[in-house]
Amino acid sequence: MDCVWTIATPPDHVIIFTFLLFSLEGNLGLKCRYDYVQLFNGSSTSSPAMGVFCGRVGPPPLVSTTNFLTVRFYSDDIVSRRGFVATYRAIGTRSATAGGPP
Repeated sequence: MDCVWTIATPPDHVIIFTFLLFSLEGNLGLKCRYDYVQLFNGSSTSSPAMGVFCGRVGPPPLVSTTNFLTVRFYSDDIVSRRGFVATYRAIGTRSATAGGPP
């Protein structure tokens, strides 16, 4: 199985992605080879990678720097675990400008 989802928010937002449950096949030699979740900071799997995760403990919440976040889940058909449950929130960003009221 090889699934890809892209999360899109308004242009002035970033995404906080949090794993609520995480149980995938473990790593082999510190490389997630057979089952993993990979996050990308952008609108496709060509965007900069934020990390590859497997095993029984997911990472802490991750924050994109863009208004897109792409999630890839890969799993072979050998070992089955519970999988993962995740949630995300869109947080607006603001930029301050100089020269405003004191």
